[in-house]
Amino acid sequence: MADLTVATPDEDIFDSIVMAEERFHEDGFTEGFAAGKIAGDQEGFKMGQVKGRQIGSEYGFYLGFVATWLQLVKEDPGLAKKNVVKTLDVLNAMLASFKVNDINNESYWDDLKKIRDKFKQVASLLGVKLDFTDEKTQQPPMSF
Repeated sequence: MADLTVATPDEDIFDSIVMAEERFHEDGFTEGFAAGKIAGDQEGFKMGQVKGRQIGSEYGFYLGFVATWLQLVKEDPGLAKKNVVKTLDVLNAMLASFKVNDINNESYWDDLKKIRDKFKQVASLLGVKLDFTDEKTQQPPMSF
């Protein structure tokens, strides 16, 4: 908060009054900036948690899907054609090589999109209409 100083005899009393508004403005800006930084950090952390949960849930869904179908095909080889099994193996390899925690990797989002696309291809080849949705992680769109 700005301090109101008494004008010295060499200063004009009106200068200290006029300058008080500027000091209050600067102090208000500094306090507001600090409060905004704290609020922004908290909001960013929360958003990161939500987005991380969404990606983790989706990744786990794909892992479970692939593991289930690979086990089914292992038990009954006639369940799926060879090209479907090969595509399942490719998706499994993509999931195994995907580094979920390495968000700073340049290819992170491209790799995630490739996994989604490969999943859609596998689901189509298997003739199952399945898409990942997790109501617990669905958030309303952000608005400003």
